[in-house]
Amino acid sequence: MVWLIFATTFIFAVHTALPLYVNSSFLSKLVSENNIGLVYTVASLITIIAVWKLPVLLARFGNYATTIVFSILEMGFLLILAFGDTSFALLASFIATQVLMTILVFNLDVFLESFSTDEETGTLRAIMLTAYNIAILAGPLVASFILTNGDFWKIYLAAALLMIPVTLLTAKKLKKFTDPEYSTVTPLKTLYTIVVKKHPNDHVRHAIIATFLLNLFYSWMVIYTPIYLYNHIGFSWEEIGTIFFVMLLPFVIFELPLGRFIDKTGFTRGVMISGFLLIAFFTGSLFFLKEPTLWLWALILFGTRTGASLIEITTESYFFKHIHKRDTNVLGVFRNTRSLSYIVGPLLASLLLFWIPMYYLFLILAGIMLMGLWNGYAMQGGIPVKQ
Repeated sequence: MVWLIFATTFIFAVHTALPLYVNSSFLSKLVSENNIGLVYTVASLITIIAVWKLPVLLARFGNYATTIVFSILEMGFLLILAFGDTSFALLASFIATQVLMTILVFNLDVFLESFSTDEETGTLRAIMLTAYNIAILAGPLVASFILTNGDFWKIYLAAALLMIPVTLLTAKKLKKFTDPEYSTVTPLKTLYTIVVKKHPNDHVRHAIIATFLLNLFYSWMVIYTPIYLYNHIGFSWEEIGTIFFVMLLPFVIFELPLGRFIDKTGFTRGVMISGFLLIAFFTGSLFFLKEPTLWLWALILFGTRTGASLIEITTESYFFKHIHKRDTNVLGVFRNTRSLSYIVGPLLASLLLFWIPMYYLFLILAGIMLMGLWNGYAMQGGIPVKQ
Protein backbone atom coordinates (compact mmCIF):
# COMPACT_ATOMS: atom_id res chain seq x y z
CA MET A 1 0.00 0.00 0.00
CA VAL A 2 2.89 2.36 0.71
CA TRP A 3 4.15 1.96 -2.85
CA LEU A 4 0.70 2.79 -4.20
CA ILE A 5 0.82 6.03 -2.23
CA PHE A 6 4.29 6.73 -3.66
CA ALA A 7 2.96 6.17 -7.21
CA THR A 8 -0.01 8.45 -6.59
CA THR A 9 2.30 11.07 -5.09
CA PHE A 10 4.57 10.89 -8.13
CA ILE A 11 1.74 11.55 -10.58
CA PHE A 12 0.37 14.29 -8.36
CA ALA A 13 3.84 15.86 -8.25
CA VAL A 14 4.09 15.90 -12.06
CA HIS A 15 0.74 17.70 -12.13
CA THR A 16 2.10 20.20 -9.58
CA ALA A 17 5.45 20.64 -11.31
CA LEU A 18 4.24 21.56 -14.78
CA PRO A 19 2.89 25.01 -13.85
CA LEU A 20 5.02 25.58 -10.74
CA TYR A 21 7.68 27.86 -12.23
CA VAL A 22 5.46 29.48 -14.86
CA ASN A 23 2.59 30.49 -12.57
CA SER A 24 4.12 33.87 -11.77
CA SER A 25 4.69 34.61 -15.46
CA PHE A 26 1.08 33.61 -16.18
CA LEU A 27 -0.12 35.93 -13.41
CA SER A 28 1.98 38.77 -14.83
CA LYS A 29 -0.46 38.76 -17.76
CA LEU A 30 -3.27 39.54 -15.30
CA VAL A 31 -1.63 41.79 -12.68
CA SER A 32 1.55 43.87 -12.38
CA GLU A 33 4.85 42.32 -11.23
CA ASN A 34 4.65 44.10 -7.88
CA ASN A 35 1.17 42.69 -7.20
CA ILE A 36 1.85 39.04 -8.06
CA GLY A 37 2.92 38.42 -4.48
CA LEU A 38 -0.42 39.70 -3.24
CA VAL A 39 -2.26 37.02 -5.23
CA TYR A 40 -0.16 34.36 -3.50
CA THR A 41 -0.86 36.05 -0.16
CA VAL A 42 -4.63 35.81 -0.66
CA ALA A 43 -4.32 32.16 -1.70
CA SER A 44 -2.25 31.39 1.37
CA LEU A 45 -4.69 33.08 3.76
CA ILE A 46 -7.52 30.93 2.41
CA THR A 47 -5.27 27.83 2.55
CA ILE A 48 -4.54 28.36 6.25
CA ILE A 49 -8.24 28.51 7.06
CA ALA A 50 -8.98 25.46 4.89
CA VAL A 51 -6.23 23.27 6.34
CA TRP A 52 -7.15 24.21 9.91
CA LYS A 53 -10.76 23.18 9.20
CA LEU A 54 -9.72 20.01 7.36
CA PRO A 55 -9.57 17.67 10.43
CA VAL A 56 -13.29 18.38 10.98
CA LEU A 57 -14.06 17.26 7.42
CA LEU A 58 -11.82 14.21 7.79
CA ALA A 59 -13.56 13.21 11.02
CA ARG A 60 -16.96 13.44 9.33
CA PHE A 61 -16.35 12.16 5.81
CA GLY A 62 -12.99 10.35 6.01
CA ASN A 63 -9.70 10.91 4.19
CA TYR A 64 -10.71 8.66 1.28
CA ALA A 65 -13.85 10.59 0.30
CA THR A 66 -12.34 14.04 0.80
CA THR A 67 -9.29 13.15 -1.31
CA ILE A 68 -11.48 12.11 -4.24
CA VAL A 69 -13.71 15.20 -4.02
CA PHE A 70 -10.76 17.59 -3.79
CA SER A 71 -8.99 15.84 -6.68
CA ILE A 72 -12.03 16.35 -8.93
CA LEU A 73 -12.28 20.01 -7.88
CA GLU A 74 -8.57 20.51 -8.61
CA MET A 75 -9.08 19.11 -12.11
CA GLY A 76 -12.01 21.44 -12.73
CA PHE A 77 -10.22 24.61 -11.68
CA LEU A 78 -7.18 23.71 -13.80
CA LEU A 79 -9.48 23.39 -16.83
CA ILE A 80 -10.77 26.89 -16.12
CA LEU A 81 -7.16 28.12 -16.07
CA ALA A 82 -6.67 26.46 -19.45
CA PHE A 83 -9.80 27.74 -21.16
CA GLY A 84 -11.15 30.61 -19.02
CA ASP A 85 -11.37 34.03 -20.66
CA THR A 86 -11.95 36.53 -17.85
CA SER A 87 -9.39 37.83 -15.36
CA PHE A 88 -11.69 37.22 -12.41
CA ALA A 89 -12.29 33.56 -13.32
CA LEU A 90 -8.59 32.97 -13.95
CA LEU A 91 -7.46 34.60 -10.70
CA ALA A 92 -10.14 32.83 -8.64
CA SER A 93 -9.26 29.47 -10.20
CA PHE A 94 -5.54 30.01 -9.63
CA ILE A 95 -6.19 30.72 -5.95
CA ALA A 96 -8.41 27.63 -5.71
CA THR A 97 -5.72 25.37 -7.19
CA GLN A 98 -3.15 26.69 -4.72
CA VAL A 99 -5.48 25.86 -1.82
CA LEU A 100 -6.40 22.43 -3.15
CA MET A 101 -2.79 21.40 -3.83
CA THR A 102 -1.88 21.99 -0.19
CA ILE A 103 -4.95 20.09 1.03
CA LEU A 104 -4.18 17.13 -1.23
CA VAL A 105 -0.59 16.96 0.08
CA PHE A 106 -2.12 16.84 3.57
CA ASN A 107 -4.41 13.96 2.45
CA LEU A 108 -1.45 12.01 1.10
CA ASP A 109 0.42 12.61 4.38
CA VAL A 110 -2.47 11.04 6.31
CA PHE A 111 -2.41 7.96 4.08
CA LEU A 112 1.36 7.50 4.37
CA GLU A 113 1.54 8.16 8.12
CA SER A 114 -1.07 5.44 8.71
CA PHE A 115 1.01 2.84 6.85
CA SER A 116 4.48 3.72 8.20
CA THR A 117 6.38 2.91 11.40
CA ASP A 118 8.77 5.14 13.36
CA GLU A 119 11.79 2.97 12.49
CA GLU A 120 11.36 3.62 8.77
CA THR A 121 10.02 7.17 8.88
CA GLY A 122 13.18 8.82 7.54
CA THR A 123 13.56 6.32 4.71
CA LEU A 124 9.89 6.39 3.71
CA ARG A 125 9.74 10.18 3.83
CA ALA A 126 12.93 10.33 1.76
CA ILE A 127 11.47 7.92 -0.84
CA MET A 128 8.27 9.95 -1.00
CA LEU A 129 10.19 13.21 -1.32
CA THR A 130 12.48 11.68 -3.95
CA ALA A 131 9.49 10.48 -5.99
CA TYR A 132 7.97 13.92 -5.67
CA ASN A 133 11.21 15.65 -6.60
CA ILE A 134 11.91 13.48 -9.65
CA ALA A 135 8.57 14.69 -10.95
CA ILE A 136 9.35 18.28 -9.98
CA LEU A 137 12.71 17.94 -11.76
CA ALA A 138 11.09 17.17 -15.10
CA GLY A 139 8.31 19.75 -14.79
CA PRO A 140 10.17 22.97 -15.65
CA LEU A 141 12.01 21.28 -18.52
CA VAL A 142 8.78 20.00 -20.09
CA ALA A 143 7.01 23.29 -19.44
CA SER A 144 9.79 25.25 -21.13
CA PHE A 145 9.20 23.41 -24.40
CA ILE A 146 5.43 23.84 -24.18
CA LEU A 147 5.91 27.55 -23.47
CA THR A 148 7.89 28.20 -26.65
CA ASN A 149 4.96 30.21 -28.00
CA GLY A 150 3.58 31.29 -24.63
CA ASP A 151 0.92 28.57 -24.62
CA PHE A 152 0.04 28.60 -20.93
CA TRP A 153 -3.25 26.81 -21.60
CA LYS A 154 -1.41 23.65 -22.69
CA ILE A 155 0.38 23.44 -19.34
CA TYR A 156 -2.81 23.78 -17.29
CA LEU A 157 -4.64 21.29 -19.50
CA ALA A 158 -1.85 18.73 -19.06
CA ALA A 159 -1.89 19.31 -15.28
CA ALA A 160 -5.67 18.76 -15.24
CA LEU A 161 -5.41 15.50 -17.19
CA LEU A 162 -2.82 14.16 -14.74
CA MET A 163 -5.39 14.42 -11.94
CA ILE A 164 -7.42 11.65 -13.63
CA PRO A 165 -5.03 8.79 -12.65
CA VAL A 166 -4.59 10.35 -9.17
CA THR A 167 -8.36 10.23 -8.66
CA LEU A 168 -8.74 6.74 -10.12
CA LEU A 169 -5.89 5.21 -8.10
CA THR A 170 -7.28 6.67 -4.89
CA ALA A 171 -10.83 5.56 -5.69
CA LYS A 172 -9.87 2.01 -6.62
CA LYS A 173 -7.04 1.13 -4.25
CA LEU A 174 -7.68 3.09 -1.05
CA LYS A 175 -11.39 2.47 -0.65
CA LYS A 176 -10.85 0.28 2.43
CA PHE A 177 -8.61 2.79 4.17
CA THR A 178 -9.34 2.93 7.91
CA ASP A 179 -9.28 6.45 9.26
CA PRO A 180 -7.48 7.15 12.54
CA GLU A 181 -9.14 9.21 15.25
CA TYR A 182 -8.64 12.74 14.06
CA SER A 183 -7.83 15.48 16.53
CA THR A 184 -10.03 18.56 16.17
CA VAL A 185 -8.27 20.79 18.70
CA THR A 186 -8.39 24.43 17.62
CA PRO A 187 -5.34 25.55 15.60
CA LEU A 188 -4.54 28.47 17.90
CA LYS A 189 -4.49 26.16 20.92
CA THR A 190 -2.29 23.70 19.02
CA LEU A 191 0.11 26.46 17.99
CA TYR A 192 0.26 27.73 21.58
CA THR A 193 0.94 24.21 22.83
CA ILE A 194 3.77 23.69 20.34
CA VAL A 195 5.47 27.07 20.63
CA VAL A 196 4.90 28.00 24.29
CA LYS A 197 4.17 24.96 26.46
CA LYS A 198 6.83 22.41 27.37
CA HIS A 199 5.83 18.82 26.69
CA PRO A 200 7.23 15.83 24.75
CA ASN A 201 5.98 17.12 21.40
CA ASP A 202 7.88 20.38 21.90
CA HIS A 203 10.57 18.80 19.68
CA VAL A 204 8.46 19.60 16.62
CA ARG A 205 8.71 23.34 17.29
CA HIS A 206 12.17 23.51 15.73
CA ALA A 207 11.06 21.46 12.72
CA ILE A 208 8.08 23.78 12.20
CA ILE A 209 10.17 26.97 12.41
CA ALA A 210 12.82 25.52 10.09
CA THR A 211 10.11 24.47 7.63
CA PHE A 212 8.63 27.96 7.74
CA LEU A 213 12.01 29.47 6.85
CA LEU A 214 12.54 26.94 4.05
CA ASN A 215 9.10 27.67 2.59
CA LEU A 216 9.79 31.39 2.84
CA PHE A 217 12.86 30.70 0.70
CA TYR A 218 10.68 28.77 -1.79
CA SER A 219 8.06 31.53 -1.88
CA TRP A 220 10.55 34.13 -3.05
CA MET A 221 12.49 31.84 -5.38
CA VAL A 222 9.48 30.23 -7.07
CA ILE A 223 7.69 33.53 -7.66
CA TYR A 224 10.54 35.90 -8.49
CA THR A 225 13.39 33.81 -9.97
CA PRO A 226 11.56 32.96 -13.25
CA ILE A 227 10.47 36.60 -13.68
CA TYR A 228 13.99 37.85 -12.90
CA LEU A 229 15.69 35.41 -15.27
CA TYR A 230 13.26 36.09 -18.13
CA ASN A 231 12.46 39.80 -17.81
CA HIS A 232 15.67 41.16 -16.22
CA ILE A 233 18.57 38.82 -17.15
CA GLY A 234 17.25 37.91 -20.60
CA PHE A 235 17.21 34.11 -20.66
CA SER A 236 14.78 32.33 -22.98
CA TRP A 237 12.24 29.86 -21.57
CA GLU A 238 14.28 26.97 -23.05
CA GLU A 239 17.37 28.20 -21.19
CA ILE A 240 15.39 28.71 -17.99
CA GLY A 241 14.08 25.15 -18.27
CA THR A 242 17.66 23.83 -18.50
CA ILE A 243 18.77 25.97 -15.54
CA PHE A 244 15.87 24.77 -13.38
CA PHE A 245 16.50 21.13 -14.35
CA VAL A 246 20.06 21.40 -13.00
CA MET A 247 18.87 23.46 -10.02
CA LEU A 248 16.44 20.77 -8.84
CA LEU A 249 18.86 17.82 -9.11
CA PRO A 250 19.93 17.94 -5.41
CA PHE A 251 16.46 16.90 -4.25
CA VAL A 252 16.76 13.70 -6.26
CA ILE A 253 20.43 13.04 -5.50
CA PHE A 254 20.71 13.75 -1.78
CA GLU A 255 17.41 13.22 0.04
CA LEU A 256 17.12 9.42 -0.11
CA PRO A 257 20.65 8.64 1.19
CA LEU A 258 20.27 11.37 3.80
CA GLY A 259 16.95 9.91 4.96
CA ARG A 260 18.59 6.52 5.50
CA PHE A 261 21.57 8.16 7.21
CA ILE A 262 19.28 10.02 9.63
CA ASP A 263 17.34 6.81 10.38
CA LYS A 264 20.55 4.99 11.28
CA THR A 265 22.33 7.72 13.20
CA GLY A 266 19.68 10.19 14.38
CA PHE A 267 22.19 12.88 13.36
CA THR A 268 19.91 15.77 12.46
CA ARG A 269 21.72 18.76 13.97
CA GLY A 270 24.76 18.78 11.68
CA VAL A 271 22.70 18.14 8.54
CA MET A 272 20.32 20.99 9.38
CA ILE A 273 23.12 23.47 10.17
CA SER A 274 24.97 22.56 6.96
CA GLY A 275 21.77 23.06 4.98
CA PHE A 276 21.17 26.58 6.25
CA LEU A 277 24.81 27.59 5.73
CA LEU A 278 24.75 26.37 2.12
CA ILE A 279 21.40 27.92 1.27
CA ALA A 280 22.43 31.29 2.73
CA PHE A 281 25.82 31.35 0.95
CA PHE A 282 24.56 30.47 -2.53
CA THR A 283 21.41 32.61 -2.31
CA GLY A 284 23.52 35.62 -1.32
CA SER A 285 25.83 34.90 -4.27
CA LEU A 286 22.95 35.52 -6.70
CA PHE A 287 22.98 39.20 -5.71
CA PHE A 288 26.33 39.61 -7.47
CA LEU A 289 25.40 37.67 -10.63
CA LYS A 290 24.09 40.00 -13.36
CA GLU A 291 25.24 38.34 -16.59
CA PRO A 292 23.22 35.73 -18.57
CA THR A 293 25.80 32.97 -18.11
CA LEU A 294 23.73 29.78 -18.16
CA TRP A 295 26.18 27.38 -16.52
CA LEU A 296 26.98 29.81 -13.69
CA TRP A 297 23.32 30.45 -12.87
CA ALA A 298 22.66 26.72 -12.98
CA LEU A 299 25.61 25.98 -10.67
CA ILE A 300 24.73 28.58 -8.05
CA LEU A 301 21.03 27.67 -8.06
CA PHE A 302 22.12 24.02 -7.71
CA GLY A 303 23.95 25.10 -4.56
CA THR A 304 20.86 26.79 -3.12
CA ARG A 305 18.81 23.64 -3.61
CA THR A 306 21.57 21.47 -2.13
CA GLY A 307 21.10 23.40 1.09
CA ALA A 308 17.32 23.23 0.74
CA SER A 309 17.39 19.44 0.26
CA LEU A 310 19.36 19.01 3.50
CA ILE A 311 16.87 21.15 5.39
CA GLU A 312 13.83 19.49 3.81
CA ILE A 313 14.68 15.87 4.58
CA THR A 314 15.84 16.75 8.10
CA THR A 315 12.66 18.61 9.00
CA GLU A 316 10.39 15.97 7.42
CA SER A 317 12.13 13.08 9.16
CA TYR A 318 12.46 14.88 12.50
CA PHE A 319 8.84 16.04 12.51
CA PHE A 320 7.22 12.74 11.56
CA LYS A 321 9.33 10.82 14.07
CA HIS A 322 7.78 12.95 16.80
CA ILE A 323 4.08 12.83 15.92
CA HIS A 324 1.41 10.13 15.91
CA LYS A 325 -1.04 9.48 13.09
CA ARG A 326 -3.83 10.92 15.26
CA ASP A 327 -2.03 14.28 15.54
CA THR A 328 -3.75 15.84 12.52
CA ASN A 329 -3.93 19.17 14.36
CA VAL A 330 -0.12 19.23 14.68
CA LEU A 331 0.23 18.04 11.08
CA GLY A 332 -2.08 20.88 10.05
CA VAL A 333 0.20 23.44 11.70
CA PHE A 334 3.25 21.84 10.04
CA ARG A 335 1.71 21.87 6.56
CA ASN A 336 0.30 25.35 7.08
CA THR A 337 3.83 26.69 7.48
CA ARG A 338 3.93 26.73 3.67
CA SER A 339 0.78 28.83 3.52
CA LEU A 340 2.01 31.13 6.28
CA SER A 341 5.32 31.59 4.50
CA TYR A 342 3.45 32.36 1.26
CA ILE A 343 1.67 35.14 3.13
CA VAL A 344 4.71 36.64 4.84
CA GLY A 345 7.17 36.07 1.97
CA PRO A 346 5.31 37.55 -1.03
CA LEU A 347 3.81 40.35 1.08
CA LEU A 348 7.26 41.34 2.36
CA ALA A 349 8.76 41.06 -1.13
CA SER A 350 5.96 43.16 -2.64
CA LEU A 351 6.65 45.91 -0.10
CA LEU A 352 10.41 45.76 -0.62
CA LEU A 353 10.07 45.96 -4.41
CA PHE A 354 8.59 49.43 -4.08
CA TRP A 355 11.97 50.56 -2.69
CA ILE A 356 14.67 48.23 -4.04
CA PRO A 357 15.55 46.44 -7.30
CA MET A 358 14.52 42.78 -7.51
CA TYR A 359 18.07 41.39 -7.22
CA TYR A 360 18.33 42.76 -3.66
CA LEU A 361 15.77 40.14 -2.62
CA PHE A 362 18.47 37.46 -2.91
CA LEU A 363 20.77 39.22 -0.44
CA ILE A 364 17.97 39.82 2.06
CA LEU A 365 16.79 36.24 1.73
CA ALA A 366 20.30 34.96 2.48
CA GLY A 367 20.27 36.88 5.76
CA ILE A 368 16.86 35.45 6.67
CA MET A 369 18.12 31.90 6.04
CA LEU A 370 20.91 32.35 8.59
CA MET A 371 18.22 32.55 11.27
CA GLY A 372 17.65 28.81 10.79
CA LEU A 373 21.02 27.98 12.32
CA TRP A 374 19.41 28.32 15.76
CA ASN A 375 16.83 25.64 14.94
CA GLY A 376 19.50 23.28 13.69
CA TYR A 377 21.57 23.77 16.83
CA ALA A 378 18.51 23.23 19.08
CA MET A 379 17.46 19.95 17.44
CA GLN A 380 18.02 16.75 19.40
CA GLY A 381 19.16 13.38 18.10
CA GLY A 382 18.42 9.92 19.45
CA ILE A 383 15.11 8.14 19.95
CA PRO A 384 12.05 10.39 19.61
CA VAL A 385 9.42 10.68 22.32
CA LYS A 386 5.87 9.90 21.18
CA GLN A 387 2.76 11.49 22.56
